[in-house]
Amino acid sequence: MKHKLLCIALILLLACGHATLALAQGAPAAGAAVTSAIAGLTASAAGVPAVTATASATEKFSTDYRIDPENVLIVEVYYGKDEKFSRQVRVSSTGDINLPYVGDVAAAGLTVGDLQKKINKLFDKGESIPPQSNVLVQEYSTVSILGEVKMPGAYPIKSTLTVLELISLAQGLNESASANEVKVIHTNLDGTKTTNAVRVYDIMNKGAALGDNIFLHSRDVVIVPKSIVTIVGEVKAPGSFPIRGYLSLVELVALAGGFNDVASPNEVKIIHTNADGTKTQRVAALYDIMNRQAIDNDNLLLSSGDVVIVPKSMVTIMGEVKFPGTFPIRSYLTASELIALAGGFNDVASPSEVKIIHTHADGTKTQRLAPLYATMSKDGTDSDNLLLSAGDMVIVAKSTVTIIGEVTKPGVYPTRGHLTLIDLVAMAEGFTKFAAPNEVKVIHNDTTGRKSERTVPVYDMMKKGAIDDDSLLLANGDVIFVR
Repeated sequence: MKHKLLCIALILLLACGHATLALAQGAPAAGAAVTSAIAGLTASAAGVPAVTATASATEKFSTDYRIDPENVLIVEVYYGKDEKFSRQVRVSSTGDINLPYVGDVAAAGLTVGDLQKKINKLFDKGESIPPQSNVLVQEYSTVSILGEVKMPGAYPIKSTLTVLELISLAQGLNESASANEVKVIHTNLDGTKTTNAVRVYDIMNKGAALGDNIFLHSRDVVIVPKSIVTIVGEVKAPGSFPIRGYLSLVELVALAGGFNDVASPNEVKIIHTNADGTKTQRVAALYDIMNRQAIDNDNLLLSSGDVVIVPKSMVTIMGEVKFPGTFPIRSYLTASELIALAGGFNDVASPSEVKIIHTHADGTKTQRLAPLYATMSKDGTDSDNLLLSAGDMVIVAKSTVTIIGEVTKPGVYPTRGHLTLIDLVAMAEGFTKFAAPNEVKVIHNDTTGRKSERTVPVYDMMKKGAIDDDSLLLANGDVIFVR
């Protein structure tokens, strides 16, 4: 008998030694088995059945996870002396779950830990053994991200998830993403939707408040729009270009290769489409801004969808110049410079009757008279009122006077700026022997079409030496009759 007891003791000692060695070597199976056995014994001793863990219980999971509609939960409840149930439930669109004996329980918005406490309270009947519940999330809420990310799609929310974290899960933004115009569309429990904007670029690069990086909820949809602007017109490489964070008008022109030779850099148009679909337009005098080095001026910042138009900077000159036609404006061009480009006036031009016709943005036209001889300053440059704009049309009138009657060569003669009656008679090679030089009539048509007539005693004025008298000056279109 003693030998048998000794053998049994030795066997027990060997068994304990093997178990201790396995635990010391970290054998997971043995450790788990021992732990499970201890847990089972402890539970049995307390009179509470051991909780059987489901597969999802082995996942890393936080009881701080906030439950959302459409989550699938496994709810296990132990209550009373030997009562228990385990049920898989889906959180309804209104946020409820249905449990035996207690009916609908509001779950959405609660953390897993809060829901467990709530269920324990509902099943608490005041018995000596308090209820014990376990809530596991089997199917998580999902959020969707669409648009300009590398991997758009639906992603689960397993704990808290911010917009930046979702973008990271989607492998980041692509090159054409508008990082400061990200939209988050949230569906409320009553079915209504709210939209929030997140300036992701600012959060990542400019230290924007972390509160701007909003947390996402079940069924939220994040939209990352394509951030492009289009430039057309007189640049070397017109087209569409992405906005990476911020893009100014100067930077866009540089991306498009710069202006070409006929661009009008002071009349660049920016057309912006507002959220309601309406369009607004502003004009940027880019040449002036660049020369003032004000290239970071806020009014030059572009937004996604903007269209920039660089007009052709051309002016047209017609009438009495040697080479009428269309010419480019490179930054600034005055009327006298345009006339020089056109080869100058011809013999019958009226430099005092140059007209400039300007077409405004609304299509209306205005006209101003540029008496070129009168407005030239002493240093030979034009005054400001002779600066031209893209699309202007300059018309140089023909300046002629007509002389008929008793002169040797009656006909039409150019005025060439200033012409007196005595000069005209000389050009017509003088009076005939039948002429009445003291009864020369000058017939003038003014700008309204009204006619006036005056008689000039040319012979008497020449005898007095009054050849510069204003009454002798002729104007374009005058008709002189010598009796």
